[in-house]
Amino acid sequence: MNEFQVEQAGRLYTTGCLPRETKVGERFPIWSPEIPACPIVPRAQWIDQEGLEWAEYEDIDQDGDPACCLASAGNAGEFHLSLCGREKVSLDWHRAWMDLSGGRGGVALDTALAYLLEKGFPIKGSTERLFAHEVWDCGDSIERLVSGVQKGCRGIYGRFIGRGGHAEFPAYTRRDGSKAVFHVRGTWGREYGTNGWYPVTESQIEAGLGVFGAFLVREFFIRPADALKLPDIKA
Repeated sequence: MNEFQVEQAGRLYTTGCLPRETKVGERFPIWSPEIPACPIVPRAQWIDQEGLEWAEYEDIDQDGDPACCLASAGNAGEFHLSLCGREKVSLDWHRAWMDLSGGRGGVALDTALAYLLEKGFPIKGSTERLFAHEVWDCGDSIERLVSGVQKGCRGIYGRFIGRGGHAEFPAYTRRDGSKAVFHVRGTWGREYGTNGWYPVTESQIEAGLGVFGAFLVREFFIRPADALKLPDIKA
């Protein structure tokens, strides 16, 4: 197996999340209770959120490429648009992965989100792009990540799996006693989990948060690509 492959239930799947390239708060502001727009929800007030399987546009599948960061960010963007009531929008997350990696390897989550913030995801069949408008850094805090998801943000985190890291999109959270369970729309195809969905516990991700990071995107917008002078992203 190569460094981006992992065996699960007798099948090989591909990961691709590299360690974060910037320090916490260096590229994106930290989700902090000192900011009124960024509340920390106490564990005792965590709720069982509504399932969001119904909001899925399509199956975003890495299909053997180490592109989990861009694929998971693609899920975050498409779910946001779906929940805003838009008709289906298909993001070219694979092209974004090619832009950042040259098709040769993994990408760090903070670099992937900087691309989404500054260049935007290409939209298939359109000259428009989807941009992130508001990205927050959770550092290694599960409480910040859960609080943001429970307040309507789209979360993305990286965790250790196999010999490397894997990025995932937790569409919603539910409780298991005082702990959170992240209900993930994965990027390994519909045959993995239940039609592409599976639960991930706090204990499965906590060791990786300090290495790969966890982030929240609260707002997205669509804009024609030629409406902005797009800066180069330095990987």
